[in-house]
Amino acid sequence: MSAALYPSNRESPFHPGEQAVQTRIGVRDIAENLGSRVIRDYMPDQHRAFYQQLPYLFLGHKDQNGRPWASIVHGGGSSFVASPDARQLQLPRTALVPHDPLHASLQHGTALGVLGIESTTRRRNRLTGTANQLDNDTLAITVRQAFGNCPQYIQSRELTLKEQWSAADVTAQDILALSTADQNLVATSSTFYVASYYEAQGSSASHGADVSHRGGRPGFVQVVDEHTLLIPDFAGNNHFNTLGNIEATGKAGLLFIDFARGDLLSLTGDAEILWDSPEGKAFEGAQRVWRFRLESGVRISNALPFTWSCEDYSPNSLLTGTWQEAEQLLHLKQVGEQWQPYRVGRIVAESDDIRSIYLQAPGATRIPHEAGQFLTVKRSIDDVEQVRTYTLSSAPDDSYYRISVKREASGAVSSDLHETLKEGDTVWARTPGGAFTLADERPAVLLGAGIGITPFIAMAKQALHDSINGRGQRRLTLIHQTRDNEDSVFREELDEIEQLCAGRVRVIRSMSRPQASLVRGADFNNRGRIDRQLLQSILPVDDYQYYLCGPGGFMQSSYDLLQELGVEDRRIHAEAFGPSALKRNVQQPESVVDEPAVAESARVTFNEAAIEQPWTAVEGSLLDFAESQGLSPDYGCRAGQCGSCKTRILKGRVSHSSQVCLPLADDEALLCCARPAATGENDPELVLML
Repeated sequence: MSAALYPSNRESPFHPGEQAVQTRIGVRDIAENLGSRVIRDYMPDQHRAFYQQLPYLFLGHKDQNGRPWASIVHGGGSSFVASPDARQLQLPRTALVPHDPLHASLQHGTALGVLGIESTTRRRNRLTGTANQLDNDTLAITVRQAFGNCPQYIQSRELTLKEQWSAADVTAQDILALSTADQNLVATSSTFYVASYYEAQGSSASHGADVSHRGGRPGFVQVVDEHTLLIPDFAGNNHFNTLGNIEATGKAGLLFIDFARGDLLSLTGDAEILWDSPEGKAFEGAQRVWRFRLESGVRISNALPFTWSCEDYSPNSLLTGTWQEAEQLLHLKQVGEQWQPYRVGRIVAESDDIRSIYLQAPGATRIPHEAGQFLTVKRSIDDVEQVRTYTLSSAPDDSYYRISVKREASGAVSSDLHETLKEGDTVWARTPGGAFTLADERPAVLLGAGIGITPFIAMAKQALHDSINGRGQRRLTLIHQTRDNEDSVFREELDEIEQLCAGRVRVIRSMSRPQASLVRGADFNNRGRIDRQLLQSILPVDDYQYYLCGPGGFMQSSYDLLQELGVEDRRIHAEAFGPSALKRNVQQPESVVDEPAVAESARVTFNEAAIEQPWTAVEGSLLDFAESQGLSPDYGCRAGQCGSCKTRILKGRVSHSSQVCLPLADDEALLCCARPAATGENDPELVLML
């Protein structure tokens, strides 16, 4: 059910590095379709007029040693750029800042990136091109690619001319490390500019240098040491020009401006994208981070004849975090593995047997989660502690945790939460966890049945928040299967999300036994269960990710249906709680293949309980074994998902028999899916802290 949406018989506006990043993030088709419409080999008239009225531009280039540099050029506070035609910009050579590395590299044919920013309006446009020296006084830039950029993260600044300034007073110092003053400038900056490049074979339009803007709250660039910076990457236009160049070359050039003094700090060095770093997940608003290592730089004092005052921070910048906040969050996540008290702020009856419980964290310790994750809660019932996991139906941007609990006839904890819990009470919970989250930026189809809609409520709410905040335009199709209208919960909330998202979130309701009073098309969309005909009628050909949540039978039938329709297993994600696991049509996961062999027998010691007993294969998992010895370890899902049964290994090794979705240290085990590992000796010893 997927196909490429762009023709293969024309050159892409993106080079292989950009395409690789777009593919990894899941926006390849989106970027290609948009890029083919907005990236041109000439400047529209409005771009030409825009560049010609600016008092300064930013240029990116690569020097003879293959090092990229970002530069600023200016007209002394006045407009200085000419555009004789749609494929050319001209500027005086005097626009270059004295001592800037561009002087030594500029010659006929030098690849240049150009960025124009009108800081009072946050408008910006970019182009890539080549330098053509008309004479000793004029530099012409011939356009290869030209395109506009969104105004996100640009701080509004007002330019002020210095009363006295002379190019003869400009001084420079080469550097190999960041001084204390340099580090302070970087650590307090809310803006910098980044140069990168790509060298293509032949005459590809995507060949050349680029320069781009980066902005955030002051403190969004972390100084790790005198040579190393960590930089968050926020949501943008999905072109990934800079990251694509870094992916291809591993190089970047950074330009920091002391806006209050008119000084410049220009750096060049190695760059690396850290795709799965915990820092990137902890930094508010970041989708990933990248690391810069300084090779060399130049500090240019009194470089510019003007200064800037910051009038207003970008609303998008104010939605992002700082490294201090990210470090605090990482600390809270470590603390959050312990049980924390949460106050019940509100309880809302969604239906006769479903109630939503709003939980407020103590102090400022609410840890942002990912839409689709769950909360592990603990309740004491008849003096016995019971642990359960409930999917969060709140979005990461909400100021509370919300769990929506269905009363189960045989469920002690769900009955307690329905019958005993009241507003103002305390619920003990751990850090949100789970890997059932949106994998990338591809359009997603969410298939839920009954209470299985809860993770999808969170995903739909997050799509709305991201849309409002300009952080993403992911499209979601939510198909909810119920028996009748009584089971169709969260209707008003979903209707509001669908309306506000203006087509980016679509809700389809399928009822197997709708009441006679309900009107098809108004109260529900489809009569019956989710089947081939329904999916083919509402889903255009596209590159979807699929997410399943609901009773075991529903998830298995939905999985089998998607397989019949040709959907690859890797595109099908399923929530898994309880012992019933989805039977997939794939080879054993690599994470399981890499696990050591299970021992035939072992000596297992639960250290804190002072219990040592022989274990054999018939005993089952270490959780089953512990319970057979009269112990009551914490657990939630019994499927390797929630982490409630995580414990430390003091001696020996374990083998996990099902795919573990949580990060585990070498000395940690999930009791619910772990068994003693074979070590080559008879009856190996395993000691657990329990």
